[in-house]
Amino acid sequence: DAYISFISIQMLSLYPDLRIDIDSLIAYELNSFESYEDYSGSKLAVIYSLKAYYHTIVLEDFPEGIKWLQKARNENRLSENRPNNENAQLADAGINFGFGTILYKLKQYDDVFAYVSQFTWQVHLISPTSYTIPIILLCHLLRDQGQTIEALEVLEKAKEVSPSCGCRYLPELNLTLEASILNQMGLFEEALDILKPLEEIYAEASIYASNVGFYYHLGFTYYNLGQYELSIKAIKNGMDLPLTTYPVVQMDEHHLILAKTYEAMANQSQSLKEYKAYIYVKDSIALRNNLMEVTQREMEFQFQEQCLADSLQVA
Repeated sequence: DAYISFISIQMLSLYPDLRIDIDSLIAYELNSFESYEDYSGSKLAVIYSLKAYYHTIVLEDFPEGIKWLQKARNENRLSENRPNNENAQLADAGINFGFGTILYKLKQYDDVFAYVSQFTWQVHLISPTSYTIPIILLCHLLRDQGQTIEALEVLEKAKEVSPSCGCRYLPELNLTLEASILNQMGLFEEALDILKPLEEIYAEASIYASNVGFYYHLGFTYYNLGQYELSIKAIKNGMDLPLTTYPVVQMDEHHLILAKTYEAMANQSQSLKEYKAYIYVKDSIALRNNLMEVTQREMEFQFQEQCLADSLQVA
């Protein structure tokens, strides 16, 4: 019940022009579960990890996310019989996924592997529904590091679990991720064969961040196939979607593809305009990353603390 209520509330933030105070709803749910007498230890740790998910994934407010991840970890350490406690294991999975996601955003890839490897297969046994979330993080990590074959192998494991997950568009999201990996391998025709049938589905889907990502990959594929008009149309379809409270979508790569496409079409003035937009957004992201240096130092401390705690537990 807690999982469904928290995730349902957080999904509301994906809708444009939302007039509901998501923070207030989550605070109400949090207070409700904290007031239950039997909600302590691992059960409360799961609740805190869901609260951390909201700040880490939905808002990308990493300092606040770290605060709730730490609360979840401290609460989970109080739980009894942890090796056989499903709630404790699920809380551990959520905590590690939260820290791993922050490290991924900060491009601390080696540390991400350390966190992901702790819980990926464990979550598969505990909760098939939750399994796809960390496994897709691992796919992105492998893809970004150029380990495309390994990324495809891991993605096949995620596909096996997809039918049991409550996410309506999870198969399409998995296919889009697969196409992005094929693009990185230079298999653009194969990627287009995957993406084209999905266009109609995404056109009707109210999943803003995923829609923007889909249209970017479709435009990227068209660009590399020399189909420049279709590339521009796809990229702009993603950029013209209604604004939402979801803050994680950056448009720097979209402007870059548009600039390259216009350049290939010998439209120098439009290409220059898009390059300027790309540099502006890129600089904004760089400034934002600089402001997260404190978060990164906090993450390094948390990681060292976790390693020490793990070694003590083993001892």
